[in-house]
Amino acid sequence: MCGIAGTFGDPDRALVERMIRRITHRGPDGQGVAVVGHAALGSARLSLVDFEGGAQPAAGPGGLTLVYNGEVYNHAELRGELERAGVAMRGRGDTEVVRRLLELRGEGGLEALEGMFALAASDGERLLLARDAFGIKPLFYALVDGGRRLIFASELKALLEDPALPRAIDRAALVEWATFRHMLGERTLLRGISQVPPGGILEVTRGAEGVLHLRAGRHSQARPVELPSARRIWSTSCASGSRRRCARSPSPITPWGRSSPAGWTAPCWSP
Repeated sequence: MCGIAGTFGDPDRALVERMIRRITHRGPDGQGVAVVGHAALGSARLSLVDFEGGAQPAAGPGGLTLVYNGEVYNHAELRGELERAGVAMRGRGDTEVVRRLLELRGEGGLEALEGMFALAASDGERLLLARDAFGIKPLFYALVDGGRRLIFASELKALLEDPALPRAIDRAALVEWATFRHMLGERTLLRGISQVPPGGILEVTRGAEGVLHLRAGRHSQARPVELPSARRIWSTSCASGSRRRCARSPSPITPWGRSSPAGWTAPCWSP
């Protein structure tokens, strides 16, 4: 588990450092902040793969800086594809793979990722937020200063480090939580704070007079998965369970529904 946080519009390194300190428990192995153009990106990292090569924020020769929380299960396969395409790879972790895909393919590179993740990437002029298809990794954001600045983080309490963020309960969200133990859509318990939806992306750019423009979308389409029928799962499970019970039983094995020599109906069937 790692944590990310940052701002876009008016980069504030001191604020991002405070935000990262609030979520250091998510990443005790290393913390870092980078200012890139209009963005300030921070990371609290828990090192599991590529301890040295996976340091964050991760910047490359393409001008893109990435902070990333999660794990990409097919990163070795994707690394092989990139190397065969002539891309020089230095580390062995998934952070470099994600950054390289974003540099080469833009947000379209996210469709190739299989795993759980929340990320933020910026070239200084644009910010991209993205979340895995199942929404396993959290990612919250809010607009402040009249829409001229966006803040984001892995946890709500990190956003509360910004004094410009209003503190108010969203009563509709509270009703949803009390009813479903879950918030519907992108809202949270705090008014003005949203979450990137599962499988969602949020592109942020600066417009006239510094007002931010947000474009929401999805990084991949739903993929159909063929599942075995419930009848087949049930019959297979029952059959394997009956065989195990029969193997352990000291009584003679008798087909289901027949009477045994002792006069009882056997709960096993002959293999």
